[in-house]
Amino acid sequence: MVSVNKICVSFGGFDLLKDISFIINKGEKIGLTGRNGTGKTTLLKLLAGISEPSSGKIIKQKGTSTGYLPQQIEVNDTSSLLNETMLAFSELLNLEKIISKLNK
Repeated sequence: MVSVNKICVSFGGFDLLKDISFIINKGEKIGLTGRNGTGKTTLLKLLAGISEPSSGKIIKQKGTSTGYLPQQIEVNDTSSLLNETMLAFSELLNLEKIISKLNK
């Protein structure tokens, strides 16, 4: 579960996000739509822990993890799109390998 409580993000006196609150329960999937410059990417960075809100709190239930794949990424020309996308899950994939070795 992720709980977002009255978060605000301000840039140079401009409030991009103001008093945003919501809860994402375990197993729920969300979609984010909106015009350019309305804070979608900023909100995703907050949820992933890449950025901090100017005020308010984001509380994640213990064991909750989030991933974020930026809009513009540096792509390795010798790698496939699938491989580049899987980099967002590299920590999880490494844990799966460790668990697999331990189970042998």
